Amino acid sequence: SLIPIDVDDEAMDELYAVAASLLEEEDLFLQRTATTLTLQGDLEVDEDFEAMNEQFEDEAEEDDDTEFVEVLAEFEHKDQDYSVVRIANPFLLIAKQKEGTATDEYTLLEVDEADKISPMVEAQLEVEWGLQAQELPSVKSE
Repeated sequence: SLIPIDVDDEAMDELYAVAASLLEEEDLFLQRTATTLTLQGDLEVDEDFEAMNEQFEDEAEEDDDTEFVEVLAEFEHKDQDYSVVRIANPFLLIAKQKEGTATDEYTLLEVDEADKISPMVEAQLEVEWGLQAQELPSVKSE
């Protein structure tokens, strides 16, 4: 069972450096972004990975929180095993440009904004790229 580590967790500072270094050996570049780590580089989609994901989706129950993942890197740090994984079903994070800041600064939408915007983003993805966007995960406020 995989347990995600929050990108803001203090342990992530050390883990990120190790994981980023391992992935750079494969010309993949890890970035700490809003709510998740983001990987840049030429990450090919393996046909076997796609086939296994489709089979997994067919077998999964609708209320099951299980995710199918591909392990990209594994390492040990302070006697603990860690993995960097790619989730088979990508998800969208919708953000807006911060007012009065540089053009590359964004903030995630609040729950009510996300609820209004998500259907429009999904529709636009379908129109522009023919993508059948899965329903965006609901945002929970704390």
